[in-house]
Amino acid sequence: MKKTFLFIPILLILKIVPAQNPQIQQMVNQVNSDSMWSYMTTLSSQQRFSYEKNDTVCRHWLRSFFERLGFDTVYYQNTVITQMPNVIAELRGDSAPDSICVLGAHYDVFAYKAPGADDNASGTAGVLEVARALASHHFRKTIRFVCFSAEELGGGGGSHYYVQHSVNQGENNFSMVNMDMISHSATGNEPPIFYVAYNTISQTLFERMNLAMEQYVPGADWIDGSSYPYASASDHASFWEAGIPAIFINDCLDPNSANFNNFFHTFSDVMGTSVNNKPLTEACVRTAAALIAELAVVNSFPGSVIQNEMALSIYPNPVQDYLYIHLEYGLSDIRLLDLFGRTVLQVDPQNSSNITISAEHLHPGIYFLHALADGRTLKRVIVKQ
Repeated sequence: MKKTFLFIPILLILKIVPAQNPQIQQMVNQVNSDSMWSYMTTLSSQQRFSYEKNDTVCRHWLRSFFERLGFDTVYYQNTVITQMPNVIAELRGDSAPDSICVLGAHYDVFAYKAPGADDNASGTAGVLEVARALASHHFRKTIRFVCFSAEELGGGGGSHYYVQHSVNQGENNFSMVNMDMISHSATGNEPPIFYVAYNTISQTLFERMNLAMEQYVPGADWIDGSSYPYASASDHASFWEAGIPAIFINDCLDPNSANFNNFFHTFSDVMGTSVNNKPLTEACVRTAAALIAELAVVNSFPGSVIQNEMALSIYPNPVQDYLYIHLEYGLSDIRLLDLFGRTVLQVDPQNSSNITISAEHLHPGIYFLHALADGRTLKRVIVKQ
């Protein structure tokens, strides 16, 4: 009897994630802890107390730093809350300049002549370093780098004023990333694991941060700090109050953890003692840089209206329960096809940019997502676990 062998193709399913953008990886790789240690040393030596009326060294140093990077728009925002202004630098978007993502940190300290190395020279240094890494690139949307004043006075201080002024001006701040204390751990040798706090309206922004970290900052990890008492005790809370998505990056939000920085708000918040973990600082700031670059949509061809298909963000992939879809231009039709080309799901997003799809009813396997945007069909492969 002749034996017949039936060859059955075996499909190897790999984890599929959106393609890495080499431009963003280049920006992320430029973030350097030695540079930030230099910034923090300088800031720790400067007077940054909100009620000190006559000192102008720090604000001028921050402004000149941004100007040396080549930013065309750098200015003080006088808040009337304090003599210290917000210091703002703007990297204007090429084709969607009215959409603004904010990277911020407060630069003031809790008391006269306090060094404030971790709180918050560290976060301020992070803003400066991301600005340095991104300054020579073009983006579709506008990035604002904001060094806030008067955070230590309570109630948001400079960030509260910024948000209220921006809202009153009708500006579209669509996201905010806040860095406050990002350089301390118990011994300085702990792995680069930082805390992230977010609220309900910031869930999608948090998911994008997680994806950006996985793609561009290997070895880093995060702990959800949203339930801890200090989760809303910084400038991002001003954005939450206005309904603007924002996330908070911090070295440790758990007061019971050995890694919690008990030096903050003391005169021992100094370099070497309070600021002691370079890999942690790099992880925080590289994650912020990757996220901001993704949010603002790096432009390979400045002035172009439609960026390449990488502007379409889909996560998580593989998916289990819910699939999040984001495209800056607005979507007009979404279809999910099975391996036979049959439509198993169709959604009319009504030109929305952010879509959540329930995938609970889908059988495990591979699907093809077709998203119509501005007359173009963008395609992705989706894996359902």
